Amino acid sequence: AAGGFLVRSVPTKERATKLVEAMMKLKKAKPLNARDAALVDSAYYRCFPPEGGPARKKPRSTLYRYVDYLLVRKLADVSSSSSSGSSSGTTGPDVVDAVVKALRKLPWDHVPPPAAASGEATGATAADGGPAASDDAAAATPPANATDAASEE
Repeated sequence: AAGGFLVRSVPTKERATKLVEAMMKLKKAKPLNARDAALVDSAYYRCFPPEGGPARKKPRSTLYRYVDYLLVRKLADVSSSSSSGSSSGTTGPDVVDAVVKALRKLPWDHVPPPAAASGEATGATAADGGPAASDDAAAATPPANATDAASEE
């Protein structure tokens, strides 16, 4: 953090820039181990960030953001409040039950299966039920559906 300040400060800009550039030249001239090279790169890019700026976030659907909220925020609040010993208006099991209930209400029929579910993406073979396995084994087992599992309870 101090390097970035010194590079941007008017009285020290020239000298700090020369020092950072000298470290980069030294890194290129002398072979460094991976840790030291990473430290030099980190210091350089803290002082001179890339022109492109920070990476843009991928736009997420409303459903994705809601599931993220349920799983990350609500359940994280339960685990952090139970570990700190503070008691809020709702208890941990009540919040977990509410999250499970909300997840079961979601339209799971419209969610596409993940890409890694197919045997081709994981490199599965015929021996472990991959894409080269017989088709009658796949036809015998219907796909799991969250609403069916919820209605059985």
